[in-house]
Amino acid sequence: TRPAGQSGALSKAIESAGGTAVSFPVIDIQPRPDDEIRRDLAGTPAPDIVIFVSRNAVEFGAPYIAGHKGDIAAIGRATANQLAEAGLCVSIDPGQGFTSEQMLEHEDLQAVAGKSVLIVRGANGRPLLGNVLSERSADVHYLDTYERNVAGVTEADITELDRSWQSGGIDVVSVMSVATFEALVGVLPSGTLVRLRQTPLVAPGE
Repeated sequence: TRPAGQSGALSKAIESAGGTAVSFPVIDIQPRPDDEIRRDLAGTPAPDIVIFVSRNAVEFGAPYIAGHKGDIAAIGRATANQLAEAGLCVSIDPGQGFTSEQMLEHEDLQAVAGKSVLIVRGANGRPLLGNVLSERSADVHYLDTYERNVAGVTEADITELDRSWQSGGIDVVSVMSVATFEALVGVLPSGTLVRLRQTPLVAPGE
């Protein structure tokens, strides 16, 4: 269900383990206009800590953080690696963890009172990270650099998926985010939703 062009690594891993990967992207990722991002950034104080929540956040947000002198945090190993490729040094890294909950356990994010924290993310992203840091008295701001839209799933796509599901061709459904799950439920007709409810669901976090 990952966006087109972003499911390759997961598909290869499934297939290398002897499974069959069925690609059914339900989310389309698009960058926000440059002038809007720069306007939003100009309205925020210089951050002490910049947190990138995903690889998409790095892809669309790293150019705006070039030259940052404070700490940079990455949620997930893939995000940290992409930041390194972009020339940004990660100083706050939860290791193998890839959720907001695991990031919030990092020792460098405990005593953040009075610090300015900039969270680079997609529009309308999950609020947990910012909410908890605000409770810890940090000055939290967001830089929304991309938008998640429902992908252009056609009736033919649904028919093909449903046919495969009915014939036993889908044993597990993976979703990598709340937005992905909501989009999946939104595009499936009622008959296919019944099959979704009867199929094990795999997600990266609570």
